[in-house]
Amino acid sequence: MSYSSSRDFLKRLREIIAKTNNIVIMTHARGDVDAVASSIGMTFMLKALGAKNITILFPEGVTLEARKLISYVDIADANILFVKKQDTCYSRMLTDSTCIVLDTADSNQLRAVQDGISLCRYVVVVDHHAHGDMARRANLVLIDKNSSSTSELILELLRTLNGTLSYNSTVLECLLAGVLSDSRRFLHNVSPRTFELVSWALTKGAKYSKALELLRTEVPPSARIAKLKCLARACIMKIDTLYLCISHVGAYEADCANSLIALGCDAAFVFSEDKSAKAVRLVFRSNTEFLNKFGSVYESVIRSILKELGGSAGGHEQAGGALLKIRKVEEGVHVLISVLKKALGTELVPLKEHRVCGDNTW
Repeated sequence: MSYSSSRDFLKRLREIIAKTNNIVIMTHARGDVDAVASSIGMTFMLKALGAKNITILFPEGVTLEARKLISYVDIADANILFVKKQDTCYSRMLTDSTCIVLDTADSNQLRAVQDGISLCRYVVVVDHHAHGDMARRANLVLIDKNSSSTSELILELLRTLNGTLSYNSTVLECLLAGVLSDSRRFLHNVSPRTFELVSWALTKGAKYSKALELLRTEVPPSARIAKLKCLARACIMKIDTLYLCISHVGAYEADCANSLIALGCDAAFVFSEDKSAKAVRLVFRSNTEFLNKFGSVYESVIRSILKELGGSAGGHEQAGGALLKIRKVEEGVHVLISVLKKALGTELVPLKEHRVCGDNTW
């Protein structure tokens, strides 16, 4: 069941948590700042609603940037577990529990805990991505694809509870960091409500400077190397006045895609081979200029790739990812090029003195 009203959603959520003894919060694998921030905010809210026995599962851990949030705020009495790929210990924990899935459009994104969803008594989904199967599997859904982030949705729920609980400034600062991270410092998918909620959080004691500080992290050598390899391997093509970039790495796909956009690409597609899943991962990003000219990357490109190669995906118009049922990056690249030509209705022109995408150097 889906609710457009946060008040109606909260009413139904109260009813659900009253029927179960255990609550498990989970996010997509390698939780980013928005995923971790919304988990922290949801935990705080659930405790205000009287919930007990709360566990947060982070499949395959969290990103380096997100770790700072966990160490910054005290999530009193909540049990935090980092689930490795081969772990099965979570099964008993999920059985007959209320499972709250945050910032996750497709169950495949849960990786290690994906199979455990069927064990849950109730499934609640809060997300700002419009695509995927999680909404269909849930008993209660709050999805707003126009929201900057899942953190923004949690802020809205907390504001709805205004006057019924005391606010924790560190929790609000984490949520502000989630909004800042997913909106890329208010550059993408923001609305008047986004700024209203930021302002509201500040009136409740959150410090904007603290939220910014949470986003400042030292980049590890492995991430720097991945970004450099991503740049070195990038195939750059011109479409009218826009530039489209394709690359591949062994890890940090999302960071690499973001870096390509920051360097001047209007759309970026980054592949990686996932040997454990026997599949290929694809992360995509695009800026507003690309969106305005060619429309949603998810609708025009990713859906077509899934039809041809199979797999699953999650995301929204300008950002997301897919798990493709193939073993080699090269196959994914060739299909992507073919789909892009059809979707964009034009030839992709490689930059002069630049190698052709999909050649033998991949």
